[in-house]
Amino acid sequence: MNSIQIMGRITNDLELKSTSETCVLNFTVAVNRTFKKEGQPDADFFNCTAFGKTAETIAKYHEKGHRIAVEGSIQFSSYEKEGLKINKTSLIVGKFHFCQDKKEQTQNFEPITDDDLPF
Repeated sequence: MNSIQIMGRITNDLELKSTSETCVLNFTVAVNRTFKKEGQPDADFFNCTAFGKTAETIAKYHEKGHRIAVEGSIQFSSYEKEGLKINKTSLIVGKFHFCQDKKEQTQNFEPITDDDLPF
């Protein structure tokens, strides 16, 4: 079984890209570590990729700094760049959940309708 769930904060500005077939959204989520060791990072950073309506909805209602919960699967890929083999690990988003508190929400959001949701 290839399944992962994370909850953290979006670390980059979201840029929705369209291909001839679908929309693609790449973003990074920082997840705080439970235990901190001296000299070690306090968070892990997960590269996430969403497609289609899921990508559109995340881009429409989220921004850098927002909390988000993501469910999906891990995908490993590799490619060559300037003669070096690059390995990449991505979380392919299947579902996501809004995690903003009322105090954290901005007043700029439009109401969400059933047509906006990818599920």
